[in-house]
Amino acid sequence: MKKKLFNLILLSTLLIISSFSILNTKAETDTIAVLTLKVSGSGYLPDYGLYIAQYLDKLGIKVNIKNEEWIVFIGTLTITYDFDLAFLGLTGGGTIYDQKELFCENGSLNYFGINTEIPYGDDNERC
Repeated sequence: MKKKLFNLILLSTLLIISSFSILNTKAETDTIAVLTLKVSGSGYLPDYGLYIAQYLDKLGIKVNIKNEEWIVFIGTLTITYDFDLAFLGLTGGGTIYDQKELFCENGSLNYFGINTEIPYGDDNERC
C-alpha cells in the first residue's frame, strides 16, 4: 500500500512540475537585426506587414512597421530610400508592365536606388 501511495505522489508531482515547465517555456532569441517595413494605406498591406514582423521576430529580426500617407510613401521609395522592406501594389491597366522600369538604374522609378556605384549593382542589373 505504501508503495502505491508513493508511486501516486511521485507521478502527481512529476505531472505538476512538467505542466508548469511547459507553460513557462519560451524560446529567447537575440535580436540580430532591426528592419523598417513601410506600407501605405489600410486593408491587407499593413496586415501582411504584421504577419511578416511576427515571423521575422521568431528568427531574431525585429521589424518596425510604418504606415505612411501615399505621397510620403512614394517619396520614400523614389527619393530618400529610407526603408528596408516595402509593400507596393502595381497595376498595369491591362498591359504587361516592364519590371526594368521599377528596379533598374535607368528605369523611370528605380525603387531600390540601384546604381553602378553600389557594390555589385552593375553585375545584378543589366538594363
